[in-house]
Amino acid sequence: MDPRRIPLLVPVLAACAAPQETRQGPIWIGHRGASWIAPENTLASVNSALGQRMPPDFVEVDVYATADGALAILHDDTLDRTTNLTGGVADLTWEEVRLADAGFSDRFGDAYPGERVPSLEEVLDAVDGERTGVMIEVKAHGLGGQAAQILLERKEVERHVLASFHPDVIVDAKLVAPQLRTLLLVSEPGPEHIELARWTGASILGVSHDAVDAALLESAHEAGLALWSYTVNDPQRADELLALGVDGIISDRVDLMRPGWLANGVTAHRGASGDHPENTLAAFEAGIAMGADWLECDVQRTADGVLVVTHDATTGRVAGRNLVVAESDYASLAALDVARGFRQAAGQGADVPRARMPRLEDVLRVVLRQRRTRLSIQPRTEIVDECVALVRSLGAEGCVGFNDGRLSIVRRARELMPEAPVFWDVDATATNIERAAQLDFTGIVMPYALVTPEKVAALRAAGLEPGAWTVDDPATLQALLAAGVERIYTDDPETLLQLVYRRRSAVGR
Repeated sequence: MDPRRIPLLVPVLAACAAPQETRQGPIWIGHRGASWIAPENTLASVNSALGQRMPPDFVEVDVYATADGALAILHDDTLDRTTNLTGGVADLTWEEVRLADAGFSDRFGDAYPGERVPSLEEVLDAVDGERTGVMIEVKAHGLGGQAAQILLERKEVERHVLASFHPDVIVDAKLVAPQLRTLLLVSEPGPEHIELARWTGASILGVSHDAVDAALLESAHEAGLALWSYTVNDPQRADELLALGVDGIISDRVDLMRPGWLANGVTAHRGASGDHPENTLAAFEAGIAMGADWLECDVQRTADGVLVVTHDATTGRVAGRNLVVAESDYASLAALDVARGFRQAAGQGADVPRARMPRLEDVLRVVLRQRRTRLSIQPRTEIVDECVALVRSLGAEGCVGFNDGRLSIVRRARELMPEAPVFWDVDATATNIERAAQLDFTGIVMPYALVTPEKVAALRAAGLEPGAWTVDDPATLQALLAAGVERIYTDDPETLLQLVYRRRSAVGR
């Protein structure tokens, strides 16, 4: 629609404009459902979002019309990218679209075989009885009235939000259902778009997170518009937007964008060490980006008293050159390339940058930059006092816990930091369970081959979290989750995270 025509509709739209938005934010919107867990814009993706511990306020889906007028849930105007078929949606009948497999096998493998393209009505049925609404993004001109009519007939006008980049879609929807909340999407917002949103009757302005700043937010609020930001998948950017006061955040990973410590039981063993050199800043940063609950790191002391993060007593396995950590100064250790072993294991031609052995202080500062993933410190020698002193000097008490298999280590950690979670890495025998409960440990993490249903039940009865280490095989991970194991050390946190959230979604539904 030509924006110059909008003023002609102002008298009509004034009567049906939504009331000024009240800002109680933030509103959380799952982009195309929970599209990092399940294929985008499918019922599996919607149900995955609904099954999370804290479901989003809305799930966003995209709408195109088929040749025979059905409203199909797809982001693209063709089937090519997200299904096993090809062709334009507008050129195919609804029955032809339904023949496509939308399981997105190139990304999700055989986890969602036979998943179909849903209709708008099927998505609305899926959220029936839930507190989560649907943000319906109408992708094509001329469909606003049709989508609004469906909501009107279902008596669900006030529950959902209709969005579009096309002003005419908003206008048509408001003329059919005046009380419908509508959202005008713009890529590069300016003052004219705020006026355009008001003229169309929209109550929400949706903009790319890159375009959000304090001035835009103030202008939108002064005009009575809420401001929703898309598509935010970086937790640090989410924190910045929340600090600015945005009213809604659209994300593929709403679970990760929400502030507050995660509780998904995924411990990235030595960081995301399946994809990056173990115990390096790259591995820890990757674990945070993936959304692991915990990072696990190994700590030793150098000859000159520096606390460094490395597992072995010597450096030969990770760096090639074999220095004894406790007998070397930090300058010598920092000169090593601790990515060398990983690079060689990855094969010839692997693009793995050089990496320096980090200090514990370096890792703590990475963790302190965010408030979602915590650090579990495993002292490899009797250096708990020094680790605790460093943690307290940096003000990192709320970001850390401790783990080890030696009772002297974990008991000392509990004495010095009673507020920190402490995990004992040992078999969950009756004697160990009794001792862990007496010492007020958080949980016992046992070798995965020793896990039994009886041990898991006994740990829970004693008020302890059951855990297992170190597991990368998907089948074993699934078996441990099914057995009720709550904390798992893994080199492959991405796979475990997918399994955890899929399981929660299935159980939650």
